[in-house]
Amino acid sequence: MKLLSDQQDKILAQLKKKGSLSVDDLTSILRLAKTAVRRTLLSLEKRCLVVRSFQPSERGRPRLVFQLTSAAGRLFPSKDAELLSSLLKFLIDSGHEQIVNDFFENYWQQRFDAIQERLLKKRKDDFETRLEVLKDELEKEGFMPRSRVSRHGSQVSLQECHCPIEAAASITEKPCQLERRLISRVLNSPVCSATIRKEPHETCEFKLPIPPLNKKNPRPL
Repeated sequence: MKLLSDQQDKILAQLKKKGSLSVDDLTSILRLAKTAVRRTLLSLEKRCLVVRSFQPSERGRPRLVFQLTSAAGRLFPSKDAELLSSLLKFLIDSGHEQIVNDFFENYWQQRFDAIQERLLKKRKDDFETRLEVLKDELEKEGFMPRSRVSRHGSQVSLQECHCPIEAAASITEKPCQLERRLISRVLNSPVCSATIRKEPHETCEFKLPIPPLNKKNPRPL
């Protein structure tokens, strides 16, 4: 990766510190021109170092904010991922792979249970609602999901711009397999295509057909 400019470094440092910030936030904190902040954020976005999302606002429309991607996280030294990778490798090499598998089974089951609870409260079971609740849960876990429906409305593509369990996925395929199963269970549709990130700048993408029933006749839960 090419060296970053001083302005890029400053913006990344603030996002690392605060978690997510808007253009106005960064303009105020760094005392820079708004056009300069926007230009720098766009350049960082092209390099897959930041990603945009919308946060609910108490007044008016949701506000646009920017967050670091996992690729940007690599610019800040941390031992957490290295220690997790070492622990998982140690357990597997010591003949305790089932413990690792059970841990991830439990992790994804908790995500599924949380989603089902939210769907019960909404009292809706259509595809769109399930997709939004699924994305909200993945967002909470740090996956930064986004979705896109195909031109004819027959397929949905779910992309994840960040992988908070990348260190674990580098040691075992189990968490990725279980995530794929979760997505299929929640959306009541088989994953027909899955692309799992191999490099920091890439995204994970899951493609699923939209069931005909959910396209026309959403049914109550």
